[in-house]
Amino acid sequence: MTEIPRTAQHIVVVMRDFYAGGAERIAITLANAWQARGRDVTLLYGAASGPLRVRVAPDVHTRAIRPRLPRWRLSRIPLGWAGARTLRALQADVVFAPGNAHLPVIGTIARMPFHQRPVFACKLSNRLWRPERSRFSQGTFEKTTRFWCTRLDGLVAMSEALRDEAAGILKRDDIAAIWEPCIIAESTPSPSLEPVAADPPVIAVAGRLVAEKNVALALQTMALLRTQQADVRLLILGDGPLRSALEQESRRLGIADRVTWAGHVPDIRPYLATARVLLSTSRHEGYPAVLVEALAAGVPVVATRSSPAIGEILFDPSFGTLSDATPAALASAVRYALGLQPSTAALAPFLARHQAGPSADAYLAWFDQLCARRTTR
Repeated sequence: MTEIPRTAQHIVVVMRDFYAGGAERIAITLANAWQARGRDVTLLYGAASGPLRVRVAPDVHTRAIRPRLPRWRLSRIPLGWAGARTLRALQADVVFAPGNAHLPVIGTIARMPFHQRPVFACKLSNRLWRPERSRFSQGTFEKTTRFWCTRLDGLVAMSEALRDEAAGILKRDDIAAIWEPCIIAESTPSPSLEPVAADPPVIAVAGRLVAEKNVALALQTMALLRTQQADVRLLILGDGPLRSALEQESRRLGIADRVTWAGHVPDIRPYLATARVLLSTSRHEGYPAVLVEALAAGVPVVATRSSPAIGEILFDPSFGTLSDATPAALASAVRYALGLQPSTAALAPFLARHQAGPSADAYLAWFDQLCARRTTR
């Protein structure tokens, strides 16, 4: 038996592609930070497409899985098979997958034979329990997820509440918790920064235009606010397959003149500087980084109860409020949040825990701990 190095000198991050998902964006942020801290980092991807490619630091290595495997529903297991072949030549110490969607990929790779087996680790980027699932569907999902996690050496959640929920579902007591690195700058942003006043006030919605983000509910809330004589505008930051349908819905609701569709934006901060409230209408989330980014910009948040982590974010009353997922409840919450200003005293320690630097260091310490526990088979 050959002992695995006791530190994670070579870290391989497995990604399907470079499309603008939150898990992928955070993975690139971490990869850049790990490389800057003297580790050797390789991004192993199935397809080179997607706008996030430009965010990869020049000294981070990239390697394509061959044959090319673009994103589609059944591509993850073949991507794992092909990825294992490529990984054998890379001699990685740690193989890391950045989110739940990658579990079949890394779970497949972890079942393949290696002369020197690396440590396999995965971040749980979304909650594992969803209220809209039937008991049968949830049970099937849990069994499938446990299967993919069986050969993984480590799992990490994005908060303590998400870790506790996952531990019960996966029946594991070794799940780590590391705060999401939502704040990219190495220095803590000034929480005293106030948004630029806009007239009428702007309500921002940020995320991919897909079903789970439930942007249609934001449009319905906007329509109700208009009938209540609330003089506000809606700013949609993001793009996706539902954009055309959502634009049509805004016309049907008679609010097209009050909605701005900005599409995908490389940096959300200039847009948040003009917003008065960030509205999150998601059906389910993990640890939504955009809520932290909004608070860093001095923008209060209205959010549905899409994750147990939302309460960990909105722990201070000045940060915003949770709401039922109905237009009436959300409209009332938005009107309330328009009068809020996040507390400077509460923001400072909250933002400090979400710095990219401390998060990257915590991950490296966790990787090193996993390497120290193991030897290859």
